[in-house]
Amino acid sequence: MGQVSRLSLSVPLNIYRMKTKAYSKTELARMYNVHYDTFKKWLKGVPDLDLKPTQRILTPKQVEKIFNHIGEPD
Repeated sequence: MGQVSRLSLSVPLNIYRMKTKAYSKTELARMYNVHYDTFKKWLKGVPDLDLKPTQRILTPKQVEKIFNHIGEPD
């Protein structure tokens, strides 16, 4: 019998085409090609986003959660 190879998943794989870096809400709204107010409504539906009311810049972790929930912009 042949050996069974195992895939190590200890290193997270970057499954995104776009870089998950810090973005402003305005930048992301433009990337999704929607009005800023529409994008803010979308953010309310993203679970565990931990967005502060006055926060303008989203952390890479928050951007990753948005990409997971909404999908990546085109």
